[in-house]
Amino acid sequence: MAVQRRLGVLGYSTGGTDGIFGSRTRSAIRGWQQRNGHAVTGYLTAAQLGALREQAQAATPSRDEQDRAYWQQTGAKGGAGNLRAYLERYPDGIHARTARQRLDAAQADAPRGDPEDRAWTQARQADTVQAYTQYLQNWPRGEHAEQARQRRSRLIGQGQIGNGVIGLDTIIRELMK
Repeated sequence: MAVQRRLGVLGYSTGGTDGIFGSRTRSAIRGWQQRNGHAVTGYLTAAQLGALREQAQAATPSRDEQDRAYWQQTGAKGGAGNLRAYLERYPDGIHARTARQRLDAAQADAPRGDPEDRAWTQARQADTVQAYTQYLQNWPRGEHAEQARQRRSRLIGQGQIGNGVIGLDTIIRELMK
């Protein structure tokens, strides 16, 4: 899959990143080999793998560069939808704090919404496993349920389980969903 991703970064179509080296992936390898002066076989040597990795790394923007670019496309423009889009992709990003502050300010200025909106706002402000779990217990099919599950999974993955309010069985059950 890494080879297919790297070829894709360099502009070669592999037909997808599935780890299966079918005709399209072999064709992409041959194209890369030809462009780089290697014997055109459709199979990579260890040296070619290293060269491919280096080329892809040089062509790939860093995570911070990607974060900043996405902020310019979304959050910097303002609006709740743009701020949420940024936070969904980069919940711990460079501009996450600013995005949350602006989103909270926008929500504070808005008329009080329905109970689900208030619950979601509280969960976002707390930004803990427990807060998202509480939201999901009350609104399992709510407007923000998928976002809550994703953020909770990220926090669990970061080891931010909290103060024991959630048992291991709950965490396992939620991760298996």
